[in-house]
Amino acid sequence: MLRGESSNRNEEYYFEHMKGRAVRKDGWKLVAHTKTPDQWQLYNVENDLTEMNDLAKERPEIVMTLEKDWERWANRVGLKFRE
Repeated sequence: MLRGESSNRNEEYYFEHMKGRAVRKDGWKLVAHTKTPDQWQLYNVENDLTEMNDLAKERPEIVMTLEKDWERWANRVGLKFRE
């Protein structure tokens, strides 16, 4: 992408850093910040690039799905994350 290549929007990305965590998948980004690691925020990054509109309350089914995906990833890579 930095070399002028297009990105693959179907790729999945998982993150964890100092109790902050996130997953990006299928145009969605689920984020829990370091100061509030037990509170997820959900953004439609296809339509909201600046992540200004938290949709977690409006789309709990997506939050639940992406949270389970994050947990599976964390277990697969042996992450010892605890809130």
